[in-house]
This record gives sequence, C-alpha cells and structure tokens, in this order.
Amino acid sequence: MTVPDAGARAMVLTAAAARRGAPSPELAAAAGLLAQVRVAAGTLDVVAEVIDLYGRYDSLDAAAGLARSTPAGPVAEIADTLPSSKVVEWPLEISTQEIAAAAAVRAVGAAAMVLVAVRAGRGRAARKWLRVAEGFVAGAERLSPGATGVPAAVARYLWAARAALDPKTHPDDAGLAASVAWYLWDRGHRPAAVRYAREVLDHLAGPLDMLVGGRDDGRIIFDAEEFLHDAQADDAARACLTALLAMAAAGDGDGGGGRELVGQPAGTLDLDALRGLSSLAFAERAEYLARIAIGLHRAGQSDAAMEMLGLAVKSSMTMARRGELAPFERLCQAVAELLPPDEALLVWTRWLQAAARSDSYHALGMIASYVRWSPAADLAGITVDPRTGDLTARPTTRDNY
Repeated sequence: MTVPDAGARAMVLTAAAARRGAPSPELAAAAGLLAQVRVAAGTLDVVAEVIDLYGRYDSLDAAAGLARSTPAGPVAEIADTLPSSKVVEWPLEISTQEIAAAAAVRAVGAAAMVLVAVRAGRGRAARKWLRVAEGFVAGAERLSPGATGVPAAVARYLWAARAALDPKTHPDDAGLAASVAWYLWDRGHRPAAVRYAREVLDHLAGPLDMLVGGRDDGRIIFDAEEFLHDAQADDAARACLTALLAMAAAGDGDGGGGRELVGQPAGTLDLDALRGLSSLAFAERAEYLARIAIGLHRAGQSDAAMEMLGLAVKSSMTMARRGELAPFERLCQAVAELLPPDEALLVWTRWLQAAARSDSYHALGMIASYVRWSPAADLAGITVDPRTGDLTARPTTRDNY
C-alpha cells in the first residue's frame, strides 16, 4: 500500500486541529511531519498555522520552540547559520536549494511567531522575531542572489508580520496586500487587518500610476495584455479589501471593534468590474471572488454575495480536475458560509471526486479545505489517521460491546 504524501497528510491534520479549539493529537502529529525539510518547505501555510495553533492552545514557549526546530536535521542546522554568517560551507551532497528551502521554513516560523507574540502582548519579542525572519530571507538570498525563490515564497507571512507591528507598512503589489489583510483577519488580528486594509486603500498606487514617470523622455511603453491583467487584478484586490472593511463595519465576529475602526461602512463595490475579470487566471479570479462573496455575505449583502460566489465557482470543476488546489480553501469557506449545509456538501463532493482523479495528494488537499470550515460539532466524533490522512469515526462505548 502506498503511503499518501506527508505534506497532504499534514494539511488534513492541521485543518482538523484548527477546528478542535484545544490541544489535539492531530496538532502534535502535524508538527511531527514538518520535521522533514521537504515536507515543511512544500507546506508553508501549514508551518505557519501549526506554530500559531501551538501559541493559541499550548504556550508562547511551545510555539517558539517549534519555530526554532522546524524543520530538523543537518540541512536545517546549516540554514541556522545564514543570518549571522557571510560565508557558509556545507557538504557536496547538500544542495543550495535545500538550504534555501530550510531557511524559508525558518523565516515563515519566525514570521508566525510575530503574530503569536503580538497576540500575547509581547511587542518587544515580536520585533525580535521579525528581525530573525528577515535575517533568514537575507541569508538565503546571499546563497544565490535572485535564484532561491525564498523572498516570493515567504512574502505574505513576512508582510503580515510587519503589518501586525505597523499597519502603515505594505507592499506595492495590490494582490499581495489583499492577501496579507485577509491572512491577518483569518489569524484573529482583526483590528490590525482593518487598519492595514484602510491604509492600503488610501495609499496604494494603481497600475497606471506605476507607469507614469517610468522613462526620462516621458513616454510610457507597456504590454497591453499585461496591463489589462494588472488593472483587473488591482480592481479585484481593492474589492477584497473593501469587502473586508464591509464585514468589519458590520461588526463581524469582533464585538463591534471592527466597526469602530472603520468609522463608516465600506463603500459600494463596483460589481460590473468584478463580472468581467477575464484577464485573470481561473485560480486567481476564484480566490478574489470567493473573498468578496464572504465579505459581502457577512456584511448582509446576500444577493451580491451569491452572485460573486456563482462567478467564483464557475471554473471550479476545471481547476479541481487540474489539481489547482490553491483557491479551494477559500472556495470551501464561501460555499460553507453561503449555501445550505446539504448543498455545500454536494458541491464539495463533486470537487473531491474531480480532484481524486489526479492522485491522493490532491484528494487529501481537497478534504483539508473542507474540514477547515466544517462545524466543530461535526468533527467531534472524527479523528485523522496520521499515517494515511483518512478521517475515521472515534469508537463509542456501544462499539466496545
């Protein structure tokens, strides 16, 4: 019997652990799988969330210990020298890319600790962790400047860490900025997410603004197709930020704190522009629209939310068959929140069947996406087998007789 990919199993274990609301065997098992560089580097979202969950359900020290020790082994030990050493030596059997991958995991772990420390009211510790994260990124780049892919891989986590400490700090990329805002919201840093979203909307330059002044002779030269993509991505990203502010203005899940920060309800979205995002890739468009649907739904704009959800899932079966899992966590959240339970389960089952045609990795990834948004009560009698990622019912007293 072939053992399913460890990264896919870690995704399912972490999704279940997140719904427990307390320490669980799934959380410990997920942390164990992340000891391998290959597994941890391939599931950076899982690394960040497992550390965050240890901070929530165990202690700050437990989370910090995990951040310092994930991954483990000789490659990680070499990566640990990167922030403080200008010259690094390693055996020939270890590649530069392996060391860079371990450094990326360490950077994500440190960035996750910034959010854990901020939540605990430990601002000084949070700033130290931010410097650690930035040190690993800089060290990885010194290995092979521009070739490691580490800055891009860790960008969302690093910018989220910076924004949690200073909401005025944001990237120039609108899509990345929107992703960071929603990431902060998902991690429970909602006042920071609101401040950050408003800051980005107030100060982020648009695609045309970025072109002006690009040449000394005043001419502007650009690829029309690329510009159209960037313009539509910018519209979608700004809509995501506006949707986040809309649900904050409605006092979603934070006792009204978001409403006070927003001040006034967010403005009306330009739905016509969101109906025509034809230049965006399927996955890109689906992620944006799913976020917008969730925000509008929580803000009480049900009809607009359902329209955005319909557009978000339009190409979902194609993506599921291709194994494009990236947008499905947000798509599963959207269908779980907007649709009746039976209908949501039917939609997810179709996605799972399509994803399973690829391999067990994609099937388990789809299971993880849905488990994450399943009611905690539905998972109360379910455990995740760390060896296979399968969901099994816990034995009851009746089963023992």
